[in-house]
Amino acid sequence: MTRQRALILDIMREKCPEHMTADEIFSHARQAMPHIARGTVYRNLKLMELD
Repeated sequence: MTRQRALILDIMREKCPEHMTADEIFSHARQAMPHIARGTVYRNLKLMELD
């Protein structure tokens, strides 16, 4: 698992059960990892998406 994906999961767990948009997750991720790209957040969320 990449550091970026682990960070996104941690953010989602921390804010659960609050629903967050991808942009809100991106904003929180930038605080911990300033060079993370918005596309990285979107791609990882897509990979984690349930069918």
